[in-house]
Amino acid sequence: MKKATRDRLPNRRACWTIPVEHGRHRFYVSFGIYPDGRLAEVFANGGKVGSDARTAELEAATAVSIALQCGVPLEDLRSAMPRDNEGRAEGLLGAILDSWKELCEAGAFTAEPQLAD
Repeated sequence: MKKATRDRLPNRRACWTIPVEHGRHRFYVSFGIYPDGRLAEVFANGGKVGSDARTAELEAATAVSIALQCGVPLEDLRSAMPRDNEGRAEGLLGAILDSWKELCEAGAFTAEPQLAD
């Protein structure tokens, strides 16, 4: 079996942090960006430390980050997320990826982002 090649991130990179509402919960999500503007990593924070929800959000963000760094197209990840009858994301990860798409479509990334180490 061929091993996926992972596109490593520079130590300092652009990063945006936004609040994301899902269900009755508010999460803070950080998006790490490659120098060419592609989404490279996702961090989610909002669940209570030690809770199952917190573990699930951390695992989902880690998995999507590794998938992006291995070349999985963002739209493939987004479209694979479960949706309700109105097309809204049913889960947190789908809501996070939808938020990224909405921000890009709105041209939200015209200002200089903060740099994350």
